[in-house]
Amino acid sequence: MELLRSILLAVFLALAGLTTAAPAGDIGPAVQTTSPSTASNTTSRLTKRNRWCSPSSEYVDQTSEGSPKVFDCRQLAHNVRGDGDWMLRPQQYQRTIAKFNTCAVGVTILDHPHRAVFVGNEDVQDFVFESIDRFSWNGLIGAKGKFNCMFSRSNWENHVEWAVYHNW
Repeated sequence: MELLRSILLAVFLALAGLTTAAPAGDIGPAVQTTSPSTASNTTSRLTKRNRWCSPSSEYVDQTSEGSPKVFDCRQLAHNVRGDGDWMLRPQQYQRTIAKFNTCAVGVTILDHPHRAVFVGNEDVQDFVFESIDRFSWNGLIGAKGKFNCMFSRSNWENHVEWAVYHNW
C-alpha cells in the first residue's frame, strides 16, 4: 500500500509541472507550456520536447533599413532558451509570439487553421540564429520562412510561416 501511495505521489508531482506562464511580452492567444518535470527520486516516461517543427525549408531575406537590430534578436532568442513551447491556436494571420526591444517573432498557420500547433523554444532559436547567420546586414536582420510543426495531440504536421520583424 505504501508503494502504491509513493507511486501515485510521484506521478502527481511529475504532472504538476505541465504548465507555466508565457514568456514576457504580449503574445496574444498563443499559450506557452513546458514539458513535464520529474521529482528528485522518481523517473518519468514523459519526454521533454523543445522542438515541434522540422527545420525550416525556406528562408527569405527581408533585411532593410527598417529591420530590427541583430543584438535585440539575439537577446530575444536567448530569452526563450530552455524548456518551453507555444501552443498556437488557429488563426489565419500572423501572431507575434515573442519580442524584445526592436525584434519580434511571429508565426502564421498556413493550412488546417482549425487545429492548434506547437512551436518550441528551440524552433524559435533555430530560425532566429539561422536568419542572422544568413542575412544580417549593418547590424540589422529581417527574414521569413516556412516549416512544418506538429498539431497538438497528433502526429500530423501543419505548414507554418515564421518571420523576424521590427517590433513597433
